Formats: sequence, structure tokens, C-alpha cells
Amino acid sequence: MPPLTETTHPPRCPFCGTPGVPIHAGLTDRLWGVPGEWSLVRCQAPACGLAWISPMPSLEQIPALYARYYTHEAGETADNRPAGARVGTVLAPFYSLLLRITGIRHQRRELNDLYLGGRKPGRLLEVGCGDGRRLRRLRKRGWEVEGQEVDPQAAVLQREPDIPVHLGELTALGLPGASYDAIALNHVIEHVPDPVALVAECRRLLSPGGVLVVVTPNLDSTGHRLFGDGWRGLEPPRHLHLFTAHTLASLAQRSGFNTFGTWTTAAKAETFSAGSVHQNASRGHPATAHTVLTDMGFQLRAWMRWLKARDSGEECVLMATRGRGGTRRPPRPASP
Repeated sequence: MPPLTETTHPPRCPFCGTPGVPIHAGLTDRLWGVPGEWSLVRCQAPACGLAWISPMPSLEQIPALYARYYTHEAGETADNRPAGARVGTVLAPFYSLLLRITGIRHQRRELNDLYLGGRKPGRLLEVGCGDGRRLRRLRKRGWEVEGQEVDPQAAVLQREPDIPVHLGELTALGLPGASYDAIALNHVIEHVPDPVALVAECRRLLSPGGVLVVVTPNLDSTGHRLFGDGWRGLEPPRHLHLFTAHTLASLAQRSGFNTFGTWTTAAKAETFSAGSVHQNASRGHPATAHTVLTDMGFQLRAWMRWLKARDSGEECVLMATRGRGGTRRPPRPASP
């Protein structure tokens, strides 16, 4: 694949217009080998802090970034099992017990259910549904599910003929307004050229009282502090924008929501360790006892820091409700 040529170097924050400063330079695609180098630029405004990639791929170039991608390969899935279970170490039972005692396992369950477990099931749309794995999980929990996907190769792998998948950009599909009780974006918003337009469209599609859930890597995470430009959450050049809980709140406001809450979670910190330490240089690096122990240690380290600094989780979450009235924040998931 030749280097990307149709790119721009946005010098100012797309949210607030403040000039940005590079926080990482010389970033390369260590996962899928897209040629080129990128910087990560962060807004200097203390009240904002959004980060974006530079040079920014053009709309025409973005499909080339996904010529090879994990959603194209049947049978190759992200392994979200606890680290000990990946290689069957003798520590696996003790680690599983530790996850339960600390509350990590409970928070993982909440995250896997996209914080919808306490809501009455209704009609749900997953934006960027990939191969439909999460839709099948939520359907088992009583939701009437639909998906949206811009990548036809990923959509083909969605093997449930009774799950509708809308192919195309959400903002161009013209779906009827006020028609969904929940909309989910799990690790999608960081891939989007115009996050405000996408979230505003989600708001239009929500029924009154409907909820939007957005999960994305947290730029203020323990992993980013520790791994720096090797942190899995950066993923240049496919991650166009990177967020914190604070910038997700700004995104909700700019998109028209006035009822929302944001938080971070360290529930799956070990998967970020696996991606940062073991899989950046070689995708699919086999798990060993050493790498698994490293991931276990990082999970506990990140969890302990999160208990003291609740903005430090590896992922940040936005939950926004389409409703009326002044700004209020829905309760966060229960702390351990």
C-alpha cells in the first residue's frame, strides 16, 4: 500500500478552535502496517483537552486504513478472557477470585453489557457493529437489536440473518427519528472524522428517554502514562480523535444533550497491557506465562490507581439521555 497523500494538518482543536501542541511524534501503524508517520496533537485549552491525529486522513483515504483489519477475519477475535485463563496458569483460579473480590469482574460485566443491564430492554442500534458479536449478546438479554456498519467486509461476517445491519454512514442513512430506546458506540467514536455530527444524529434517532452509551480509550489513563507512544489506545492512523471523560462531556453538550454523565473504568486494563506490551510489534503475539503475568500485574496496578484517581481508567464512558430539563448527571455504576 502506498503512503497516504490526501491528508491535512489541522493546527486547531475541532471542538474549541484552540491551537494544539504535539504530545507524540513519529507514530507508526504497528498493528496493520499502513505506511506513514503521524503525530498526536492535544488542545492546549484546560477546559477542553481533545487530541487529534496529524496529518488527518481525508474522507477518501479513510477506507484504505481498514484494508486489513481484525473485523475482516472470521474466527480471529479479541480475547477478553481474564489473563490467567489465556494460558491456563496455576494462578488462574486465584486471579479469578481476586477479580471477584475486588469487584473488577462485576464492572467487566457492566461494561460488556454497555451499562444497559438496569434498563428495560427495547429497540437498540449499535453503531459500528462489526461482525455483530455484541448484538447477539444483547439480544440474549431481551433487546430488539439492529446494527450499522460502514465496512461491507465486516458486515458480511454478521452471520445472523434476522439481525438487520444498515450499511453506510449513519448520518447519511436517513433512519427515522425517535425510533431507538438505546444506541451504543463501543470503541467507535475515536474512528470518526466528525464526532459531534455523529452524536447529534444519535440524539435525533433516540426516542424520548432513550439512552446513548459511548465507550472509548481514555487519554488520561494509567496505560497512556505508563506506555506513552506505545499505548494500545493510540492506534494510529485509525484513531482520529482521542478523548477523556471531560472531553466526552463536551462532546455531549456540543451534540445537543443536556442530560448526561461521564466516568472512566479500569475493568479491562489488562487488555490494554496486552496490546501495548506484546502485540504492537507483532499482531497476534502468542500469550506466555510471562506476558500473562505482566497483564495481571498491570490490571491490578491500574485498578489500584483508579480507586484513588477515578479519571485514570483505561476507558472512558459517556451515558447521555434524550430528555428535557437542565443538565443533570445519571448515577455512575456502583463502586466496589
